[in-house]
Amino acid sequence: MVSGTLYTPEGYHRSWRAQIAAQFSGATLNIVNFVPGVTDSDKSFLDKFPPATVPVFEANDGTCLFDVNAIAYFLGTDQLRGWKNTHLVTQWVNYADNSILPSVATWVYPCLGITQFNKQNTEKAKTCIASVLKFLNEQLSKITFLVGDRLSQADITVFTALHLLFTHVYEEKDRKPYPHVVRWYTTIANQPEVLKVVGPSSFCIKAAQFDAKKYAELHKKVTETKQPK
Repeated sequence: MVSGTLYTPEGYHRSWRAQIAAQFSGATLNIVNFVPGVTDSDKSFLDKFPPATVPVFEANDGTCLFDVNAIAYFLGTDQLRGWKNTHLVTQWVNYADNSILPSVATWVYPCLGITQFNKQNTEKAKTCIASVLKFLNEQLSKITFLVGDRLSQADITVFTALHLLFTHVYEEKDRKPYPHVVRWYTTIANQPEVLKVVGPSSFCIKAAQFDAKKYAELHKKVTETKQPK
């Protein structure tokens, strides 16, 4: 059975896809908290992985992986990989990374104090997200899971890409036009393997907003942490 160490910031949503895959396969993961500028400043670490890249994984057999989708594939099962439909799973995984996550991050990250707020970019992101959800809703009106008749890495990856959106900024009125997406999302959220990693998922009641003071305080702390002592 696969076992190894996953280096990731605590609660990092992109790492969840690998952690959930491990739950399904029974792979043993040692989770090490990745601290930017600290963890990746060690020469032995940089000999194995590119700088400023998370999550990364080192298997007990010495295999080193620095792409989260490769890690999830390595840790997962044939079912999660899609059996003969691996190409369809890959398609949805890429769609999540290229068409969903960038817009979700643009909208949600400022609300969490992670990045600076830009109104024009946020409005564009909202439009893109509405387009994505309309497409997903149409697809999910005819199917239970994104690929085949069983849960796959496609579902896990798209679910984790939407999690920040549905948790922090997408209120009930926003979700209402997409009942099939909500039904599917709830199904994935309630899988025992998902619950063990993500915990119970609550839908947003009131959308989070950008707080300039919170952003300034958070980034002041980050700067102070990085300064040499």
